[in-house]
Amino acid sequence: MSADVVQEDAAEPTRPTQSTAEAEPQQEQEPRSPTPILLKRLSEEKVYKCVNTVLRAASTKRRRFVETVDLLVCLKDYNIQKYKRVSGVLKLPHYLKPGFRGCLIGFKAERKEARAANLDFIGVHEVKLMHSRPMAMKRLAARYDGFLAREQHIQVLNKVLRQSFSKKRKYITPVLLGQPLHDAVEEIRRSTMLWMKSDPAFGISVGHVKMDVYELADNVMAVVTQVLEKLRHGWDNVRSLNIKSSMGPVYQLY
Repeated sequence: MSADVVQEDAAEPTRPTQSTAEAEPQQEQEPRSPTPILLKRLSEEKVYKCVNTVLRAASTKRRRFVETVDLLVCLKDYNIQKYKRVSGVLKLPHYLKPGFRGCLIGFKAERKEARAANLDFIGVHEVKLMHSRPMAMKRLAARYDGFLAREQHIQVLNKVLRQSFSKKRKYITPVLLGQPLHDAVEEIRRSTMLWMKSDPAFGISVGHVKMDVYELADNVMAVVTQVLEKLRHGWDNVRSLNIKSSMGPVYQLY
């Protein structure tokens, strides 16, 4: 996090009556109220202003790809050697990416089900054979936005893929017994991963620059709340929060 932090002072955005950009169809979400733990130090208005500034900055230059938006977290008074490193899947109210390319890892009998859910398929046996081919595992991790597998395969797959997948911030989402693949895909599209290594500073993907400002703000508030709940002393462990797009400057949130 050596990038310069820009202090944002943009005016508070007004919610549009109708989106001017074509959005992906999503299930209707109930209005989300900020949690008490979030509002203790951070107001909704501050989140909206910061997110709006990030999106406005990203719109000034067109890219050949859709930029990801990350929340950058820097901790303080958090002994990584003493306390457990915070990690885990965080739930989002809105899709993390505008599109999704997923892969189901399973047995051949599941191939047809994968196609019906618009997923690519790779066999468990094929994945096991990659164990001695690190580059093949890295390419697999980079090829897809998300991976799914039935619960009974997770333990074996994690032994083979965990190291290569963690470097790409990827993980395998378990599909529960009787759970339709479509529901599992919806769940993974509204999820992001928190990876904390040996550094008390880390980034978490919260959305993309094509999102509506209020949708992105919803995602930011949801992620901040869940991070605070994982920290031993909540806000007292937070040194700073910043937001940036892939190619944009860093804007201070807290």
